[in-house]
Amino acid sequence: DDETVANFMTNLRKSKLFKNVDLVVSEQFEQSKVKLKKFTLACEISPL
Repeated sequence: DDETVANFMTNLRKSKLFKNVDLVVSEQFEQSKVKLKKFTLACEISPL
């Protein structure tokens, strides 16, 4: 769901390993009567 994706993005942003975390696309669809969420993020790897 949207909240799970948002939490994942928040955790990436809090990490020192990634920066500029952005949601590119988010789609919800159904497969075999199960609702699924497909999303793409863009981010940069922080220099060590």
